[in-house]
Amino acid sequence: MPPYSKTIPSTAVTKDHGSMAIHQGLIRKSASASLRRKRLDLKDRSRRHGSLPISLSRRDGLQKDPPIFIIDDDIFVIIASLLGVRGILALRRTPVKQVKASYALPLCEVPSTTLEELCLRATRMVDQWDERSTGNGLQFSRCLQRPWNSVTWMELLRSRWLLLQLDGVRLELWDLCHPFNGTPADCFNKMEGAIDGFKALFKGDNHHTLLLSTRSYKTFDINTFLPHMRELQETGPYFGEGHCVQGCSGLLDVTEQVAAYSRCYDEQGAIIQDRRSGKMAILQSSWGDPKLSHAAAIQIRPNVIVVARIQGIDIYSMVAVKEHLGSEQASQGKVFITPIQSIPYMGGYSALHAYFLDSSCAGWVKFPYEGPGGIYLGVDTNIGTRTIQVISPQCCDDGELKFQLSSPLRLLVAYTDSPEYPTVLFSWGASARRMVYLNETTSGLYLFGLSIPLGFRAETGYPSAHKRCKAWWRLPNAMQDLARFTAFDESTGISIVAMASGCIWIADPSAISDLAALDEPPQELNFDQPPHPDPAWPRTHPLPWPRNPGTVNPTPIDWDTLPQISTAVEQYFPSKNDPACFGGATWFASEALHIPGPARAVLFGAPDRINLMGLSFEVFDVVGRFLVIKRDDHQEFYGARLLSQSATMETITTYLREGRDFQELPGCEVPVDGSARNRYAAWRRRLDKPGPLCMW
Repeated sequence: MPPYSKTIPSTAVTKDHGSMAIHQGLIRKSASASLRRKRLDLKDRSRRHGSLPISLSRRDGLQKDPPIFIIDDDIFVIIASLLGVRGILALRRTPVKQVKASYALPLCEVPSTTLEELCLRATRMVDQWDERSTGNGLQFSRCLQRPWNSVTWMELLRSRWLLLQLDGVRLELWDLCHPFNGTPADCFNKMEGAIDGFKALFKGDNHHTLLLSTRSYKTFDINTFLPHMRELQETGPYFGEGHCVQGCSGLLDVTEQVAAYSRCYDEQGAIIQDRRSGKMAILQSSWGDPKLSHAAAIQIRPNVIVVARIQGIDIYSMVAVKEHLGSEQASQGKVFITPIQSIPYMGGYSALHAYFLDSSCAGWVKFPYEGPGGIYLGVDTNIGTRTIQVISPQCCDDGELKFQLSSPLRLLVAYTDSPEYPTVLFSWGASARRMVYLNETTSGLYLFGLSIPLGFRAETGYPSAHKRCKAWWRLPNAMQDLARFTAFDESTGISIVAMASGCIWIADPSAISDLAALDEPPQELNFDQPPHPDPAWPRTHPLPWPRNPGTVNPTPIDWDTLPQISTAVEQYFPSKNDPACFGGATWFASEALHIPGPARAVLFGAPDRINLMGLSFEVFDVVGRFLVIKRDDHQEFYGARLLSQSATMETITTYLREGRDFQELPGCEVPVDGSARNRYAAWRRRLDKPGPLCMW
């Protein structure tokens, strides 16, 4: 527990007059201290400036003045506990330091019953999630059973509506505020391909347009009606008309005019498509090798488009994008747009994943810039830390628009490739105030709820993820089942895990009512046939792997007896070069390295305990470029290097035979996504022989 936090038992607030007097004294003490701090701040600023501080224009990019009255979090919990429903609703309209649901705005469109529940849940989350640890493991609140191996995508909306895609075709809508009776609230049966991108456009009065891109390069627009929590609504239909646009997949952001994707038929990186005409423009990367142009996140703003890539951030003018999309050249094919500014990540780190955060994160983190137009970015780095940064606009003398990237504020140390706590899946909260991690340990699969303390702005160091664990759940059948997707709502703490068996486990630590007793009971599962690890990769390679090719019935082979250097990939690793194989070369390049395939393994080597220091390696041919991958046989740690176009197989073989470091080869480092590797390892541990995995 953080040293500044105080655990307040739920029974501490009573109607006893002595207790009330103590609480009132604490509140007065906190208020007096806050006002004294404010007066001292005003005096100090008066001395420095010769007069009282002047309110400056927001457009100049200056910081906001601090609030005049700040209440400590433990005192706030006491205050909220003493309020009735009407007082809580009034408090909800004030800028308190709670994680608020971004979908509950504007307040004039949210029913009072919804605000009441969200306020009660927010207060519970502060008390039960942020300020104290649950200690013992919690039980999942509910379970929704869907068919075996059917779930191909999942998303949670408004803390109430669960979207599930089954078998790459059927889209189901489930209401978490009602009992599960085996039938969804509504369904849409015209999807074509597994969903790989999602955004929702709010239209007003509970109407939304859902945009879902699929791996078949199609994007579906579906009109929906989604009421808030505790808002009564007659039985569906909730899904309205929909239509389909072809050409792109991997949806990352959308507006009424344009949509941003990570892939089209023959390009990967950042693609902008006009939603009306279907014209496309490629946002070119400024970060050297085009193979590393993967866009981890994109945000479309009124004047610019911001693309977070592996090595840095590219910023594009929206005026230029509109001009190119409206040109005659765009009618004849794709056009290419260069960035107006490129900013590298500080410290030289790379981004494995990136997320544009809600601006509310500025309420609990002290950034060097808090003015208008700030863009907040969360990054999972290749050095095992979770960071957030702000991209701030700068006013130049010549009127040109420029941006500045702040130093990274490190939230957590969370190694995805840690042998002790390998992370399989994880979800950031909308403001990065809370997170959930799904880790596989020797005793099972666990969902951990993490909290970043509100006092983080005063800390100089940053903790490990397991020290911020506030709640945890152990998944049933953890050593037989496989996790596929997670969904997390930061404001209410609702966490959902979709399993390959079809079980959808729901954790709701701030629930107001219990619906589990009214749900249809889940069916008993039979794990004689193991579930498939990832429907996006329909085939799996045979086990054991590597195999002894000299036997009639393939048997495991001792890693030490493999050839030191060999091109006989298919003999020892059958299906390795199958482009649809989970765990194959194309899978590793696409999922762990974010490099578009197809990829083909052309050379591999076993550890030589003397010359190669226990390192095994592989060489991939990725559309004419060589990629060297090395793995520490003891730590299960990976390194990858994309070689320059001048590299040849003869040069690579000479380096490896001489035992030289592969980093000496001309090229650039590629960060390895440990969570993808962990999902593959989880499948292998359930089916393969025990012991160290020989995967590459």
